[in-house]
Amino acid sequence: MDDQVRKLLGLREGGRPPDCTIRSCANERGYPLCSQCGELDGCNKFDWLGDYATGLKQTLRDNKSKTKEEYIAEALKSQ
Repeated sequence: MDDQVRKLLGLREGGRPPDCTIRSCANERGYPLCSQCGELDGCNKFDWLGDYATGLKQTLRDNKSKTKEEYIAEALKSQ
């Protein structure tokens, strides 16, 4: 099982590192995915990811209309 699949399965199970500020923030605001947050573009919780943050935020924006389950299912199909 590659790292991407592990990450997706962790997301499906609600898993995350206990200190993940991104997932913690989404959960605190009641969002299953932070792509649904209106403050995503200006969010500084992604800053620690460096250049990877730009691509991740774009992926989240591109998938904004999908549920967490739809996003995971589609990503797993492409594996």
